[in-house]
Amino acid sequence: MARPPLPSPLLRTILPILPFLFLLTTPIQAQAPSANINTTNTTTPSLSTSPDASGKYTISAPGIRAQFVPYGASISNLFLNDSTGIERDVVVGFENASYYSQDGQHGHWGAVPGRYANRIANSTFSLPADPTDPSSESTTTYHIPSNENLSPAAAAAGGPDTLHGGPDGWDHRNFTVVSASSASVTFALFDPAGAQGFPGDVQAYVTYSVEEGGLWRIRMVAVSLSELTPIMLSSHTYWNLDGFANPTTPTILNHTLHLPYSGQRVGVDGNLIPDGTILPNKPNS
Repeated sequence: MARPPLPSPLLRTILPILPFLFLLTTPIQAQAPSANINTTNTTTPSLSTSPDASGKYTISAPGIRAQFVPYGASISNLFLNDSTGIERDVVVGFENASYYSQDGQHGHWGAVPGRYANRIANSTFSLPADPTDPSSESTTTYHIPSNENLSPAAAAAGGPDTLHGGPDGWDHRNFTVVSASSASVTFALFDPAGAQGFPGDVQAYVTYSVEEGGLWRIRMVAVSLSELTPIMLSSHTYWNLDGFANPTTPTILNHTLHLPYSGQRVGVDGNLIPDGTILPNKPNS
């Protein structure tokens, strides 16, 4: 079951059992403009389902049920049956859609961070000044708002950075529901040029669907409509794999995460900025 807003100390006691951050990334770095997408953001919604009293959209298929809210295009609940046949909610979210915008800690609960997920070092990036001329070495530098590592100590360790698109990133925005059925829901967002300092208008769509057998699919599309801009999207889902079955034991030590193809990882610096190194993962670590 999803949990309502909690005082900070209690929230911190729950977080240790929620370590698994699922990142389905769709990197579209320095996305060039496209004319093959609706630029008006006036799509007439095709809705066969409506939000419930708590403001959530529910989709389901045999063996799986999920709920979503427009704020950040966030997943709030994902129900699966456990080994005894009891339905369990295995992700973390709030009981009511209105709670997301009221959460002072703003943990990106189940949201889609954008327009650039993860961190931008020193809140600065450069793009080709003329993307039509690949031989040109001229660049344009952009300085965007910082929202992490703002303290003097952090600044001394590498400077402030921009996390998940800035202080008003996409996970702070209300998406528009443009399509909803019993097994699928699509959210749309138009991000204008200049928002959080990024160049270029961007149109984005996020579609969630479920299928028989407990399958949850995510499809993300984000396209620049006017000029070159960095884009990288992700699903910032927090997992609670025991489905709140043991709330008195907030530990992950009885869980095993199996990633058979994760032999390497990207190295990071002291501010968690990728540093370009590729590090091996120790077996059974």
